[in-house]
Amino acid sequence: MTSFGQEKETCAAKQLVISGIQLHKEGEFQNAISKYDKALKLYNDYLPALAEKAFSLYALNKYTDAIAYCQKAIRDHSGEKGLKPVYITYGSVLDAMEKPDKALAIYDKGIQSFPHFYLLYFNRGITFWKTGNTKQAIKNFQKTIILQPQDASAHLALASLWYRNNKKLPAFLAVCRYLSIENQGQRSQKGILLLKNIMEAPIQGKKGFTPFKNLITKAFETKEIKDNSWNSILSKASFNNDKSLPDSIITIIKKINSISEKDKIQQDSFFYQQYYSPYFIAMQQNSFVQPFAYKINLPIKNKYTTRWVNSHKLEMVRLYLWDRFYNWNDTKL
Repeated sequence: MTSFGQEKETCAAKQLVISGIQLHKEGEFQNAISKYDKALKLYNDYLPALAEKAFSLYALNKYTDAIAYCQKAIRDHSGEKGLKPVYITYGSVLDAMEKPDKALAIYDKGIQSFPHFYLLYFNRGITFWKTGNTKQAIKNFQKTIILQPQDASAHLALASLWYRNNKKLPAFLAVCRYLSIENQGQRSQKGILLLKNIMEAPIQGKKGFTPFKNLITKAFETKEIKDNSWNSILSKASFNNDKSLPDSIITIIKKINSISEKDKIQQDSFFYQQYYSPYFIAMQQNSFVQPFAYKINLPIKNKYTTRWVNSHKLEMVRLYLWDRFYNWNDTKL
């Protein structure tokens, strides 16, 4: 076959795969597979068709077949960038088959080939989480957002794990960051619920339990902060606050920033102090805390929040541009 003929078949196979992907998105998995099969008849070893067919087979719970296509793709296309989603599918299939050790092994192999592909770390984190290894899960979610700061799922996962481990301050920062990325759709409602739970959750101190939202002011007015644990620092404070949720968030962010700028003793030991704190401090320095607080409350859809956002459109645009071009590469991790 001439090079022109090969190019024509490749182009036709590509269009079939594009059609198959659209069918998959619509839930037509079997019809999508038919498109991929036609593409593979034109181009016997077309990697995108192999990868997408494996994914659709996984969606149909045809795990053995999905694994076979993943293995074929990896065997025949070693080192090619198109294998990235194949490792994701392969690991996900094994996870669904309740074979976490094998899933982790596949993610490890994928990371060896593609060490900067953030989704491999995210999926590995999910598998660790399912097996109860929260320490490794957190490490992988942290690696995910270092590689891809806009990955909303990893921020939400970190917030959830920190919340469950009674680490309320980092959980608060992580869920706020999540809601700044994803503040529409059903999942954002879960984010708002988590935020409220964190703010209402009690933190244990020497005098018992106090709600998180009531632990923010007086500790920063004294010079007696000796304990580097943020939970311990916050447990020394108390105040009553009946402001709206956005106003409470504004207060909390500013007070957390006050801690972050003063508390440097063991800063390199805390991921959230090195990753999240500089972001929120820069936000305050640029006068974006208020629009940020209203932005992350959009999922609530109350009239007060909507009215404020609509009457401060220029500030919201400025926040969007600042956030979009914030230099996460300056994070020293």
